[in-house]
Amino acid sequence: MYQAVTGEPGSFPALGRVVRIDAAQDRAMVLHTAWQALDQYGLLPELQGGVA
Repeated sequence: MYQAVTGEPGSFPALGRVVRIDAAQDRAMVLHTAWQALDQYGLLPELQGGVA
């Protein structure tokens, strides 16, 4: 199912945007890539206020 979703994400509109991340990279790069994808699609919450 994973390959079907990532190969043709338009066939699964209920999932919204689908981004394929190469998990064969080192863990830090996978995390960095995931954060970039979230940021690119405006899915990161805005930080309000400051550090308490």
